[in-house]
Amino acid sequence: MPGMSMRNHWLLTITFALTTALGCSKLSGNYTDKTYFPIGEGYEWVNLRQNYRTVEDKDSVSFDTVSIRVTSKTTTNEWTTYKLEGGAFEDVGEEVLVSKDGILVFGGVDTIPLIPPEDFKPKESVIGYGLGYRDSVLTISLYSGGGYVLMVYSTERVKGVGVISQEAELRSPPHYEGHIDRLMYFIKDGDTVWRYEETP
Repeated sequence: MPGMSMRNHWLLTITFALTTALGCSKLSGNYTDKTYFPIGEGYEWVNLRQNYRTVEDKDSVSFDTVSIRVTSKTTTNEWTTYKLEGGAFEDVGEEVLVSKDGILVFGGVDTIPLIPPEDFKPKESVIGYGLGYRDSVLTISLYSGGGYVLMVYSTERVKGVGVISQEAELRSPPHYEGHIDRLMYFIKDGDTVWRYEETP
């Protein structure tokens, strides 16, 4: 596709790096939250962000560090709400709502268990919404829009860590722009409990 060469190159780079990260990074022994949606006060995720933009045959890309932190927790009869600062997770947003039934995704599109069973069926009535597993990685995505304009949101999660990769992209051919986050560090109460490590 014209104008997509740089973006495809970086997507391949990110995919390879994440495979490496999953292969050689592990949680520290004293950390106990083993759901796909770990969250709590004192939690922080430090990501490498790649911003990209493609207009016809012109590509641009830049990198930044994004630190997503839990800043507060409030509880009602039905929901526990965690507020995030510094960024958001594409699937649960910057205000994360958890109930006894699970966690709210994509602003109310669905409520899913914190550890979805492999045979879990997402709401079929929502066009463009999907959930599934690739090995032990939970993938969640949503496509929204119509005509020539489409927004794409996706996350990849692992147990005990949460989002290891996420993307938000605007597609309006020949215009594409968005960002990809790759997790570098997961921190709890100031201690790094997971880090990305490259193989030698």
